[in-house]
Amino acid sequence: YTKFTDREEYADEATKDDVPSDSVLATRPKFKTPTGRTVYGGGGIYPDVILKDPPNLTRPQFEMIAKRGFFEFATHYINRHKDTKWSPELLSKNFVLGDAEWTELRKSMDKQKVAVSDSVWGADRSFMLRQVRAELASATLGQLYRYKILVEDDTQLNAALELFPRASRLMSLGTPETPAKKVLQR
Repeated sequence: YTKFTDREEYADEATKDDVPSDSVLATRPKFKTPTGRTVYGGGGIYPDVILKDPPNLTRPQFEMIAKRGFFEFATHYINRHKDTKWSPELLSKNFVLGDAEWTELRKSMDKQKVAVSDSVWGADRSFMLRQVRAELASATLGQLYRYKILVEDDTQLNAALELFPRASRLMSLGTPETPAKKVLQR
């Protein structure tokens, strides 16, 4: 860390830019991989695709989860709907809450002492509905379905999943010395 005063400053510098600019890359040594891809030296490995971290939860969103407003609402909701046959299809993205249920959710937040302004209440509807669905799934279908709901709008995860076919194509190229077909036959 010779040019930095401490480890934290070093880490901050390391993560400041995801990928160097073209002008910076032009000053670095160029190499070709066995499959013909260009890579650059002098700075570590740079990813082909940058997937930004999703935004952090806002303070109100964090409070709604931490103070268990959704959990309390879901528990009462399930008790009122005892005859419901719970399924992943029922809790899909098509699941809706009626006006009376939104009012009840707001009361649940108030009861748990979660301060939610009117503007947040209007702006965070999709977040709140996803959290309600996740809590309902957790209580009726299990944790796996809860997590499936919580990640359905995870932009980073979904973008990464879309890259698997590209990774498979790169892996199938093999190297000039050991073509992929020969590697697979061993």
